[in-house]
Amino acid sequence: MKSLLTLSVILMTCSLASAVTAHPTSHTAAAKAPYDAQYLDSMTKHHQDGIMMFNMAIEKAAMPAVKAKAQMMAQMQQQDIKDMQAMRSNIQSDAQPAVNMKLPGMMPMNMKPLQSASGMGFDTMFIDMTIKHHEDAIKMSKDALSHSKMPGVRAMAQKVIDDSNKDIADLKAMKTPMQ
Repeated sequence: MKSLLTLSVILMTCSLASAVTAHPTSHTAAAKAPYDAQYLDSMTKHHQDGIMMFNMAIEKAAMPAVKAKAQMMAQMQQQDIKDMQAMRSNIQSDAQPAVNMKLPGMMPMNMKPLQSASGMGFDTMFIDMTIKHHEDAIKMSKDALSHSKMPGVRAMAQKVIDDSNKDIADLKAMKTPMQ
């Protein structure tokens, strides 16, 4: 059952990733899109990267608490993606994706070290990478609070900030006994 759930999460993540990256855009093209489209598409991509990392933890983490936290974060971010895609359809629904890698906090993730880690080393690395990932989401969302013209987008940005801050506190608490 767990493998079936993990497989369905992976398939959903892949299909969501292809929806955003089907028509890759350059920074120049993305930067010309309305800001709200840039935030929604970029945060969707950011969440998809996070979900890939969370799925690794669901499979590889040594600590049950880390596995459970990864599962919860994956589910929350999948729901956020659905909500952001619904909002995005109201902003130039026929426009190309506007993933803007130049937005504050939008950085490519290198998950290769995490892929080769195992045991408690994996857990420590996962916690550190997830904290950094969430700090970047906070940066991007604070930028959205300053630049967004849509109340729904600003509400999503605040939700991302609140969820990320809670996750960071939880992850730091998990890491404390490991040190």
